[in-house]
Amino acid sequence: MNGKVRRWAWATLVMVLITAISMGAVADEEASPTRVVVTGVSDDGGEIVLSELRQVPNVDLRSESWFVGQVESRAFNPDRILDQPSDLGWVMDGADIDLVIVFDEASDEDFQVRFIGSDGGKTEREFLADRGSDGSIRRGGVMLVRHELEEYLGADTTSTEPSEPVAEAGQSQPEGADDVDELSDSEAFRRQAAAEHEALRELYERDMFWMHVYGRFLQIEDPGVLDEAVNDFFGFELDAELFPFGATDPDRAQAGFYMTYTHNFNSFFLIEESGGETVEYDVFVQDFGVETGTLYRLESPLDESNFQLRLKAGMRYNQFRMSNFPLETLMFESADEEEEDDDELETSSLSMSRVSLVLGTRATLPLTGALAFAVDVDVMPIAFLRHDLDDVDTFTFGFGGNAGIQVQAVEDRFHVSAGYSFRLYQSRMDLGDQDFPSLISYELNHGLRAGLIFQY
Repeated sequence: MNGKVRRWAWATLVMVLITAISMGAVADEEASPTRVVVTGVSDDGGEIVLSELRQVPNVDLRSESWFVGQVESRAFNPDRILDQPSDLGWVMDGADIDLVIVFDEASDEDFQVRFIGSDGGKTEREFLADRGSDGSIRRGGVMLVRHELEEYLGADTTSTEPSEPVAEAGQSQPEGADDVDELSDSEAFRRQAAAEHEALRELYERDMFWMHVYGRFLQIEDPGVLDEAVNDFFGFELDAELFPFGATDPDRAQAGFYMTYTHNFNSFFLIEESGGETVEYDVFVQDFGVETGTLYRLESPLDESNFQLRLKAGMRYNQFRMSNFPLETLMFESADEEEEDDDELETSSLSMSRVSLVLGTRATLPLTGALAFAVDVDVMPIAFLRHDLDDVDTFTFGFGGNAGIQVQAVEDRFHVSAGYSFRLYQSRMDLGDQDFPSLISYELNHGLRAGLIFQY
């Protein structure tokens, strides 16, 4: 009996050890994470994908740079390894890689995503993921990749079909199907991404146009036509900002265009003696300009605040014109000296025009409630001035800006704005004279403006 007991005891001990070892091996196998490599996306896009896939439990994610190191250490070419299944399978086996997720450019709108398994280095699953116009992957595409990975790890890796059948039209769903999350299949993810894209597109479409309308009172000091002239002007300003791309592609919603038109006017009387008689001249003065260029907004239209920060680059054309002006009253000598004794003074329309390169920024900073502080800063690093009187081109540069208060009125889309604006130019005219080789002059254009801002 003792011998039999000892044999049974040894047999039981051996079975216990075998069972323990087997259970430990199973536990180790279950605890061992699945090593997954992500390759084929840009640095920013890859980081977004890795960040999302880290949410999947029991997955050991590796970057493309790590994968390239594994390939090169085994004397293979990283540029061709994905197209060589047998070599890829050998690398995956040696580096303990269970899955390689490859992103290929299928079109401007989609990535072709492939899941390559360690069994022979062959593609076991592939699908399309949304791609932005800048080449990066969209959020909906990232969510789709995560869902496909979760399904892949929990399903037969040789199957590319959904794990649950889709009911055909007219068939009833199985009992309890109402409790299934509508995002449980990849098509639902694509529908959600498309819905998010459409919602953003509609939002940007409602935020694509801004119109500013101002009345102006200003002074133009020494415009270069009259010596030490100071003239008061009344006028208006129209400014339009357009961001058309967001209506079709939210990824390009920050880029836009702008155009500004200003028109200021004044008139005054001049009394001159001509031929022994007193003659009155009604002189009409205009100052107008057109500026147009590109805008780039750094703020997001998704913000509920009134904060704005925009950069601009454009060209500006200005003209200062006087009509019905007697030439002999100018500070410049008249070219028609032989006509000084005529009974009637000669009159003409005189103008000064300027073309400027403009670089600047526009900002609106919320203060409290509906109140905000608005400021614009412009720099004109180079400009060209042309004067009718001497037909000499002049080099000019300057700077300017606007500052004021903006108040939300009536609705979110209407604002009232009031503030101060100025623009200062310095001009250098090369006269070519030995005694007076050049002439430097300044022009200051400044005053008040107030009006409405409408957002569409």
